[in-house]
Amino acid sequence: MYGLIPDDWGAYARPCVTELAAPLECLKALHLRRMVVTDNDLAELVRARGHMLQELKLDKCTGFSTDGLRLVAHSCRTGKCQNHALQCGAGIGIFLLVRKTTILLQRSARLAFWPSLYLDSFGEELFVTFSA
Repeated sequence: MYGLIPDDWGAYARPCVTELAAPLECLKALHLRRMVVTDNDLAELVRARGHMLQELKLDKCTGFSTDGLRLVAHSCRTGKCQNHALQCGAGIGIFLLVRKTTILLQRSARLAFWPSLYLDSFGEELFVTFSA
């Protein structure tokens, strides 16, 4: 679909989710790239780590629906942006995520990501790295 993943690529998220979700007690962030991720994969991840998961990045992945994303959004731990939106903006907020160079649109527990403001010469997202 959309040519993001070639046919017979073989990069399915099921084995990764099964191996990573249960044994890793401290799994707070997961980044999957160019994989076929189904709603069942997302449901398994939420069942195992939903209470701890703070960030899930599906970069150029296919196979999931908005129902799977809704399950992740409702089950994952409330983030700092949502807490700030509830305290200062009646549950509504627009946040610039500096390290990801994307915008988070927040309304209570509903959220959407606006694409990156900064693109490199190839038209892909420009990731900013900070040194401490």
